[in-house]
Amino acid sequence: MISKLRIFSIAAAVALAAVIAPATAIGTAPAAQAAGDVCDICSINFDLGACEKLGGYPYDSTLESPPPALSAPKPAPVPEAPAPAAPAPAPAAPGPQAPAAPAPAPAKQGTGATTTGTEAVTEVSTEVVTEVAATVPGVPTALKSSVKDRALTLKWAAPADGGSPITGYTLVLNGGSPIEVPAEATTYSITLGAGTYDVALSAVNSVGASQEVATVSDIVIAGDTKVAAAATSADAGPSAPLVGGIVLGALVLLGAGALGWWALRRRAAAS
Repeated sequence: MISKLRIFSIAAAVALAAVIAPATAIGTAPAAQAAGDVCDICSINFDLGACEKLGGYPYDSTLESPPPALSAPKPAPVPEAPAPAAPAPAPAAPGPQAPAAPAPAPAKQGTGATTTGTEAVTEVSTEVVTEVAATVPGVPTALKSSVKDRALTLKWAAPADGGSPITGYTLVLNGGSPIEVPAEATTYSITLGAGTYDVALSAVNSVGASQEVATVSDIVIAGDTKVAAAATSADAGPSAPLVGGIVLGALVLLGAGALGWWALRRRAAAS
């Protein structure tokens, strides 16, 4: 049989449990709510304990209206106070002033470079200069010859210089050694011996001699007429050495005869 003291103890424990249970229920939030439990942060079913930790307002949407936090705008976050600016450095002590920069020179007018202030514009000439290469000169023209006694005189006209001044002329007689003639000459005279001559004349510049030459053929130089006449008269009679020999021989024979006759007379007188 259970004692009264034990029954009283059990009853006291049940009463105490009944008193403590509501307080425990109020202090401890359920891990989860029914389908109507909503968090105002996301407006969906939510773990109300986690909603409170995030700063939300849990409520039962089937029984309660949204809390004021959902119908009124949330307060704007308070901006953080800006950090104090660093103190400005103290101004430096004024030193000697640098001389002022010279004013820009005025623009120069011309066809070359044009300068305005610090900007420069260069005009480039588009003119194209064509340089023509020099060639050998042309052939002397109008070459003519004349003979007086034994002097041969040649005359000609200066040809085109080929782009380089003529430096002289080259004269060749009968294919012999060249004779140099000055550049400014257009006439030339030379004394020759008797005979027939062919003349070739070419012009010369710094590039070379003309590719062709001016020619005159069969120029006749006659011999001296006085010399020829003397030679002809000498050939008409016996030559002087022959005559002298004959005369000398006659004198020798004559002397020998006289000497012989004198010797014969001398012998005859002695006998």
